[in-house]
Amino acid sequence: MVKYRIDIIDTWHRRIATFTDVPLLRVTRAMRDEPDTIDGILPGPIADLSPGYRVRVYIEGELFADAP
Repeated sequence: MVKYRIDIIDTWHRRIATFTDVPLLRVTRAMRDEPDTIDGILPGPIADLSPGYRVRVYIEGELFADAP
């Protein structure tokens, strides 16, 4: 089983939520000049979610994707 973690990062670069089990997640890692894309369903609410927040996906402890 692959170990993964999803972090929600606010505009002050603070981690405000972490998930290690989600019902649906699709991560596309893009080329250097294009943004990564992350689509999915999170298992719980995030207070005050903002368009400026970032989503980071780690696989086996290594950063795999970072997207707005």
